[in-house]
Amino acid sequence: MPNDRDRKFISGVETAKFLKITEACVLRSVECGTLKGRLRKMGKRTSVLVERKSAEVYLQKLNDSISPKEVATILGIGRKAVVDLIEHSCMSAFRGRTVDGHQKWLIDRNAPVDLLNRIDVLLNERTNNEITKKCSFDLGFRRLSGSGCTIGSLVRAILDKTIVPISKDKGIGLKQYCFSVRDINRLVEEYFKGDELAANVWVNKYA
Repeated sequence: MPNDRDRKFISGVETAKFLKITEACVLRSVECGTLKGRLRKMGKRTSVLVERKSAEVYLQKLNDSISPKEVATILGIGRKAVVDLIEHSCMSAFRGRTVDGHQKWLIDRNAPVDLLNRIDVLLNERTNNEITKKCSFDLGFRRLSGSGCTIGSLVRAILDKTIVPISKDKGIGLKQYCFSVRDINRLVEEYFKGDELAANVWVNKYA
């Protein structure tokens, strides 16, 4: 960071050097709002000035971010499923294709734990304690996957209270949750709405 701490703005070149990213990334970050600054068209070129404090906050968030691989380890899922969670607004990314156009995703290190905590709250709020047949997260997902459900859409359904786990078991991350078989079958029927035969076939496949 430049020695003159009184300067409110720093150039795109200085910002890129400070954050160890490219000038193009600085430009994209200002355009999408993850960096606060000013853009100025100069013929075919665009010059950029970045607020010094914004660059410092960005660096802190950069240092507090983890990769999809690390998130996947915490949640017990694959890396592609992590991106699917982001695309279904189950977690927010600090950097990535839909954020600033960057090819590599970065997620706040607290995001996966926060997601699990949100699901725990819903589980604890569940008032129906009726004894029912249950299935694991993996089995529930397999039942739903044939109807086009993804990890992201399933977790989104949990957060929207469309389906809520009934208990927790041994497992890592999302895989510790268990569902009511009845709730899973109900969701399958909703996904196959309008095609009762397909719904019955899929439900009976795992009966």
